Amino acid sequence: TEGKNIINATIEDTVGRVSSDVKEIILDTIAPITETNVSAGNYAEDLSINLTANEAGVTIKYSIDGTAPSIIYSGPIAIGEGATTLKFFAVDLAGNAEEVKNVLYLVDKTAPSILIDPVISPTNVNTQTITGTFTETNVKSITVNTEEVTPVGATFSTVVSLTEGTNIVNATIEDIVGRKTSDTKIIVLDTIVPVTEANISSGNYGSGGLRR
Repeated sequence: TEGKNIINATIEDTVGRVSSDVKEIILDTIAPITETNVSAGNYAEDLSINLTANEAGVTIKYSIDGTAPSIIYSGPIAIGEGATTLKFFAVDLAGNAEEVKNVLYLVDKTAPSILIDPVISPTNVNTQTITGTFTETNVKSITVNTEEVTPVGATFSTVVSLTEGTNIVNATIEDIVGRKTSDTKIIVLDTIVPVTEANISSGNYGSGGLRR
């Protein structure tokens, strides 16, 4: 049965003398379970991954290059910039092999950047197309003021509505590890026609000159 089994062999001769021998057999049909100390996810710093199994004496194998696990685990595994799939499994002393596990890590140590292209200011048009560029591979979101914008390649574009006077346009990018960077432009909307006045009122004037 599963676990420890005691085998006892006994001999008795014709005059009643008894002798025995005992052996212990452990039946183990259950595969070990291996866990990591760091869950799958997105991180802003390099990682150090430890693998531990729930049984003693197991052999753990792993890989971080997408191939089948073949490296025997002996200590922390370094995970650096970029996307890495850690594959691993354990084999116990009875030969039970765990199913291969896959854990995806994404390390992004570089903050994003964003830049709004030059705007038209002042303007008398109450809408304006805002365009710009950004640098970030792992974009979570780009917003212009309160509106989320869908990027195209490394660019973005959206139309904003303007109100009379000074308008602040703010573009913010956030990466998948939560870092944010912003750029701001100011657009002045002026739809009020200017008023021009002469320093001399209309009227009739003689040859003596203009009346002041």
